[in-house]
Amino acid sequence: MSYHRNFNNTLAIWAAFGGRGELILPIPTLSWQKKYYNDFGHTQYGSEKQIKVHDNGNAQIAVYYAKTPYMSYFNKSTGEWTVVDLPWWSYGQPEILYAGGGVFLAKIVGLANIIASFDGITWHNAGYCQGAQNSMTTGAYDSSIGSGIVSWWYYKSPVYYSFDSLTERTAWTLVGAEYRYVSGIFHVNLCLMNDSATELTETNLSHVGDLANNNIPNPENIVWMEDWGKYALFNESMLYVSADGLTWEGVEQPGFTTTNSDTFGGAIYVPA
Repeated sequence: MSYHRNFNNTLAIWAAFGGRGELILPIPTLSWQKKYYNDFGHTQYGSEKQIKVHDNGNAQIAVYYAKTPYMSYFNKSTGEWTVVDLPWWSYGQPEILYAGGGVFLAKIVGLANIIASFDGITWHNAGYCQGAQNSMTTGAYDSSIGSGIVSWWYYKSPVYYSFDSLTERTAWTLVGAEYRYVSGIFHVNLCLMNDSATELTETNLSHVGDLANNNIPNPENIVWMEDWGKYALFNESMLYVSADGLTWEGVEQPGFTTTNSDTFGGAIYVPA
């Protein structure tokens, strides 16, 4: 897909990182430019201004964090962000849990349902996580075997999985938890999960402190860099890369920052 100016936002890499086809070392220091909800076709609803962008490999969406039945997708034929009706979001604010492999997984604040889409326009009730309420914050989906997982960080880190169709409402299965709340302080570790959803392995990225903090290694901010053959992860003033998702190295990114208690969420990569 060709580059377009409307992808220029705080979480979209707008340059080709010095070349294509191989990793350019050292990790580059980039230039950053802010964009806002109106740059993605949305008008302000109440006091909400938060926008998140996601790319599942086939489609790109811009999700406005508001209880309003609209969202926008990048229309490749017109080269513009296009707002469409999405009744699901009238039930609560939308949050994308995973984007990749041609799949979007989302939740609605206030509900324990998993909402899924392939094109970002048509969405399905893909099931529910009994007891999860609305706490899910991250997820993944393997389209080769039709398996999805969702989880969240809280005083426990429960994990749910499903091998059922994303177009059918079925119960997702709880497979376990780890404690992550020690002496009133959150301990957040970025982890890898095995294919059978039975084992978590901690990476070298972690955070101790409040959850409303951009220093958290948030899985939402990981994007696969096909040109590099590596993953990229963004947090406060940093760009990290990893070949296997387990070991990460990073370089400071001056200017890539936001206000206190305002966290990044979602990343896309558009080659020049």
